[in-house]
Amino acid sequence: MTSEISKDLENTNLNDYELLETEKDFVDLSVLSVAKIKESNKPLKFTMAYMKKNLEELCDNIETNRVDELLRNLTTLFNKKRKEESEKQGKKPKSKVPTIQAGKAIDSAASKGKLDVYEEEEYFSNEDEY
Repeated sequence: MTSEISKDLENTNLNDYELLETEKDFVDLSVLSVAKIKESNKPLKFTMAYMKKNLEELCDNIETNRVDELLRNLTTLFNKKRKEESEKQGKKPKSKVPTIQAGKAIDSAASKGKLDVYEEEEYFSNEDEY
């Protein structure tokens, strides 16, 4: 697919996209710029600078809820990328299941009668001292 895009790049000028009127025009511009960046084979820091600058420049025109939507999409991409990397390394992704160790220990101690359980009357009997 990259070779097809490269052929299209040779016949396309960025000035052809001066009038961006439809969503397809924007998607085509995106595909063109991504292909151009990949074709350049420059260090990753250049790509990161490009993406950061685009977001900064376009953010003025984007509502907060749309920025939140972008953030969710980036988070999804991040999670997918992390999963792919962990699968390549042969590791299973760690599931973050909350543990209730203290709750189990207290229940176990209570069932064995090892907890001092105060009756309400005994517990509050020192109220007069304060």
